[in-house]
Amino acid sequence: MATVDLAEYRGKRDFRKTPEPDGSTRFPAKGPLRFVVQKHQATALHYDLRLEAGGVLKSFAVPKGPSADPSVKRGAQQTEDHPLDYLDFEGSIPRGQYGAGHMIVWDTGTYSPDEKGEYDWLDRERAGRRIEEEIAAGKVSFTIRGTRMHGSWTLIRTKNGWLLIKHTDQAARNIDLPDAFETSIRSGLTIADLAAGTVAAGPFLASPADAPGARESQLPAPFGPMLAAAGQMRSLSESTWSFEPKIDGIRCLASVNDGQVKLYTRNLNDVTDRYPNIVRALAVQPLHDGLLDGEIAALDERGRPRFELLQQRMNLGDHRQVAQAEGT
Repeated sequence: MATVDLAEYRGKRDFRKTPEPDGSTRFPAKGPLRFVVQKHQATALHYDLRLEAGGVLKSFAVPKGPSADPSVKRGAQQTEDHPLDYLDFEGSIPRGQYGAGHMIVWDTGTYSPDEKGEYDWLDRERAGRRIEEEIAAGKVSFTIRGTRMHGSWTLIRTKNGWLLIKHTDQAARNIDLPDAFETSIRSGLTIADLAAGTVAAGPFLASPADAPGARESQLPAPFGPMLAAAGQMRSLSESTWSFEPKIDGIRCLASVNDGQVKLYTRNLNDVTDRYPNIVRALAVQPLHDGLLDGEIAALDERGRPRFELLQQRMNLGDHRQVAQAEGT
């Protein structure tokens, strides 16, 4: 692991006065690389984009924040590396301290380099090296899986700093994200709430392991899914019910165990060999272990699910027919 140098970060702060982390906490290196965007009301309002790489958070101040519109180029300035425990930092930095003001966690999640369509969701060491090399070269391309930011983005070095630009993909939108989202995804608070001394209603959960009663356990064997049953109701109000569209497909359970994917029907019949494209797609997701309950559907040329198309596919058992159907 590369030597972590936080001298510049620590030299700017007095940890007897600021609640910011001093970087002494060490975190286990596992899973995909993480990112955070913090909304920071200091001398001027700005957004801090931080990308995990090399044991630190590579940091960029973005005055106007990220835009999901590929035609909008947002100026950015690279700042000092921050410690990994800054990923969860939210609070008020006292007057007289570096960066004095209020800060919320505006977005967070995982990310991977994606230059030339090559991802490294599961190899964090290689992913980190790629990001460090791309920063040094002046052009970074990465895919984000956050709550508010999604898809592929790029950072490009210019004569006066950097530009943060959204790549054109399915996640691109004509949306100015800072205008659309003002609250912390951790606490639900705004910058104004922090300035007023408002306290979050309860502690946020940084991970499932933080949930009350959580305990580490082995991944269970696949089990049958919950099935719908007939019932009676007096009313169906949008204020008391949640609705989802009916997808005309077949139920499928996916078991991911140490990155190995298995697919099962609702009756727990193994159909892994029937859907190799789904297996490959799940294998590259940032999920090492888990059970997923989903549905397989076949879409027509207009993107509508059609069960008759799925029937032609779901009954294929010979591997040559499956390969031909999936174009592999």
